[in-house]
Amino acid sequence: MDEDTQEDTAPLLLPCPLAGREEGSAFAGRFKGSLGREVFMRVRALLVLCMFFILACGASQIEITATPQENAWYACKLFIEQQLDIPSTDAQDYVPSRVTTLPDDQFRVEVYYADYGATYICELERLSNGDTKLLSLNSK
Repeated sequence: MDEDTQEDTAPLLLPCPLAGREEGSAFAGRFKGSLGREVFMRVRALLVLCMFFILACGASQIEITATPQENAWYACKLFIEQQLDIPSTDAQDYVPSRVTTLPDDQFRVEVYYADYGATYICELERLSNGDTKLLSLNSK
């Protein structure tokens, strides 16, 4: 084989632009050590903050709609908390079968409180302005 053939079959390699730099050069240490780590952490923190604000702004535009039965359930829990000084966090979660729709925009709601071993029954009326009026509150 002559020299021309060997040169044609040799792999083509491109040198790294940072390879062979001296310690005193402008590129020395730019991508290593605590300075690089600090820049990386700041950029990462900035990205996390940006994502938080984007999600927070997007979430404020989401409108959560509840059914009239769900509204009656949560109103009943609120009335129990206000009237009987029982934390609404002690109540069971929303159970659709425990809300009965009555005539004239009225509801009968049963909410169980395990810590007290009691079921409270609210009779509510939904007013034309959207407010909810407590008609009666009893325990079972």
